[in-house]
Amino acid sequence: MQKYSILMSVYYKEKPEWLRISIDSMLSQTVKPDEFIIVKDGVLTKELDN
Repeated sequence: MQKYSILMSVYYKEKPEWLRISIDSMLSQTVKPDEFIIVKDGVLTKELDN
């Protein structure tokens, strides 16, 4: 069985609701990822950094 990871970056202009929708979509796929890595691209807003 192959393993795979999801790598996603987030930056301060990202809307928190869009980030949540993106994450939920990737996690609801038929094949679940083995790991999910989110990279902070600089300083984030308070809503995104929680």
